[in-house]
Amino acid sequence: MIELAELEKQADKKKNKFTKVSRPRDEATNNEAITDAVAQSTEERKRPQGIKKAKEGLRRGGGEACMEALDKMWAKKEAFDKEKEKAKEERFMASLEVDKAALELEKKRVSNEEKKLKRNCSRRKKR
Repeated sequence: MIELAELEKQADKKKNKFTKVSRPRDEATNNEAITDAVAQSTEERKRPQGIKKAKEGLRRGGGEACMEALDKMWAKKEAFDKEKEKAKEERFMASLEVDKAALELEKKRVSNEEKKLKRNCSRRKKR
């Protein structure tokens, strides 16, 4: 009886090794055991924040100061993006005006060419 109790104590002290079994029916039970062991080990390792980190957090103002700085940077970025978009729109409009002017010139050139051809054709017919 004493030997059985000692064997049970030793078995409890031994580290359980989890191996992947190629049999599918055993795989489900092993996965559950592994996740339970991982969950227990992570809970045990949580420690309170150290003094240095706590002081550093107080000096920086905690999360509020970081959020304020981030909001300020985001506002600057949005303002810059608006100006950039406005400049882009102005360039596009200027380019559009140049294209319209070029199209008008091309239409005038074509109409002048047609007039010249009509004159030349009418002169040839008169001869």
